[in-house]
Amino acid sequence: MSDQPAAAEIAFLLTWDGAIWRDVVRLRHGQVTTIGRSATNRIVLQDDACSRNHCEVFYSSGEWRVRDLGSRNGTNINGHRVSGDTPLESGDVIGIGDCRLAFTTNLESTQFTPPDVATSGDHVTSATATAVGAAKEPSILHRTAMPEFLAPGDGQRPEANYASELAKLYRLGLEMGTARTRQQLTEVVLANLARETVASISAILLAGPDAAPKPAPADLQVIAYESRKDLPYRRVSDNLSRVVLSKREAILARDVGDDNQLSFFDSLGEMKALSVICAPIVALDRVLGLIHLYSSNPDNPLDKHDLEFTLAVSNQLAVSLTQLQERESLQTGLVQARNENRTLRAQLSEEQTLIGETSSVVDLRERLALIAETDASVLIRGESGCGKELIARSIHNQSPRCEGPFICINCAALNESLLESELFGHEKGAFTGAVERKIGRFEQADGGTLFLDEVGEMSPSIQAKFLRILEGYAFERIGGRKPIQVNVRIVAATNRDLEEAVEDGDFRKDLYFRLQVAEITASPLRERRDDIELLANAFLQKFVQKTGRVINGFTEDAMELLRDYNWPGNVRELQNTIERTVILCRNELVRAADIQLSSLGSRASAALSERAAVGEYRELSMADIEQEHILSTLEHTGWNKSKASQILGIERSTLDRKLKRYHVPRPMTD
Repeated sequence: MSDQPAAAEIAFLLTWDGAIWRDVVRLRHGQVTTIGRSATNRIVLQDDACSRNHCEVFYSSGEWRVRDLGSRNGTNINGHRVSGDTPLESGDVIGIGDCRLAFTTNLESTQFTPPDVATSGDHVTSATATAVGAAKEPSILHRTAMPEFLAPGDGQRPEANYASELAKLYRLGLEMGTARTRQQLTEVVLANLARETVASISAILLAGPDAAPKPAPADLQVIAYESRKDLPYRRVSDNLSRVVLSKREAILARDVGDDNQLSFFDSLGEMKALSVICAPIVALDRVLGLIHLYSSNPDNPLDKHDLEFTLAVSNQLAVSLTQLQERESLQTGLVQARNENRTLRAQLSEEQTLIGETSSVVDLRERLALIAETDASVLIRGESGCGKELIARSIHNQSPRCEGPFICINCAALNESLLESELFGHEKGAFTGAVERKIGRFEQADGGTLFLDEVGEMSPSIQAKFLRILEGYAFERIGGRKPIQVNVRIVAATNRDLEEAVEDGDFRKDLYFRLQVAEITASPLRERRDDIELLANAFLQKFVQKTGRVINGFTEDAMELLRDYNWPGNVRELQNTIERTVILCRNELVRAADIQLSSLGSRASAALSERAAVGEYRELSMADIEQEHILSTLEHTGWNKSKASQILGIERSTLDRKLKRYHVPRPMTD
């Protein structure tokens, strides 16, 4: 396989024999391949419509061309008659009378369909065709399903021969391991067979991807061949192939010259196949193809040793082909997954765009663009439901880490031990219930962004470990000893007054400053009422597409109701309200009667109106008002903290922390 021309300068012609693309002729740069009825041509066609010297194929000016030599009936390419020097492209079919020759630059990548040829009787079109007589079965000398030197021995194996054969197979395995494509793999195998056997010509035929587990001879495609004297290759006999494919045994046959499907002559009729080896390439329960060797030297024919070595090579090739196919499948799946991931990211980015035209939203977008370019930690502050996670995703999607993972975790949703395990991971057996290793969120986010919602709810011990990671130190999984270094950008969010938590000793001051490198405040929806209409229409369109309902918009009364509502749950509450409305609405326009609002906003508005009506005013700070409202809510619910937390729109743990800060115990009941 050495000293080969560049790939672009090598091409092949395949000949159609009336049933299958059978013969393969290699075309080379600097070599003119003549085609005609005369025996002096390199490709001889037995067709009365073919002139003695009909046409020629050659390489010129960087491309392959065909030239008609003044033939009587002309030369066609894909059914169109050529004149002068006509360029050839891979996949073109040359027509000469009833003969068809397919041109390709890559045997592996080209799949030809049967040509539309008008044939009659037993006429066969072939580059080396002779009159078709009665096919005779080849004389089979040896057949084996297992090389003797690899079969379980009885202690009588000749050790020298055994070691030598294993050494050859070991070297071949190393060479095959360097192949990255099927074409490279077959070239390595053919070069080895040419070196280790006496074959004049060797070839590899493989079944297509859609072939049955037990393919027929017609399902096999010649994807590579090697010739000592650059002779054309003729496919192995269908009869012999059928036996090998069905029995899954390698066969050595002799004196096959009388079988017209196996007889081979060059343009001068001087070469003739005298011995042939056909070995199956079998992986588990599937036949992948055949290795075919034949020798034309009567003084040095193929023998039993060649047969066993070829079968051993075939077995190695089957393993390598399977592994290569699995690797290609994984690569294809990886590319597909990456493309799907990009598509989903793009869709997610479109769905989670910051909607709004008020000055606060415009300023927020500009600020996000500046912050996203850096790798600084970000602290997002704002009420529950105002879109803190959406802001975090926007930062990630606009950052250089956008191709990396975006991992979220709610610090208030887990107790201390579970949160530590979620963040840092644990080893198998680290604690009761740790039945396997768990990769923490920090490791999952490596190369991307980790979003910590409700970061103010972290316990002091986790805060300390978290701070060390922010300072660039490695960490260990729970129960582990191996230091783990990650490259993660931290985006944290909270609706808690962190300054007050620092003063109370609930939040570390050094961690506070580490997080507050860049700070963003998300405005509540009641402070940007001009965006309510934009948001409502965007959510309506989203849920209409999702449910398939026919709803074209809002009536003026419905939109006015949405604008006047206080929205204590902010954008999240608005989204949920629109989704509920789309589900229940039966009209093409949403009316005010179709919208079901929470009583929380109405209750707050009523309280404010009542105070304004009676002219009541007290000099109270926001903290005092918050404390008073929380205690009033608890009294209203009979100190049911779960119900009070739901009304207030905060976590139960947040309520407990605030009561602890107020130093207010639960009143004793009789």
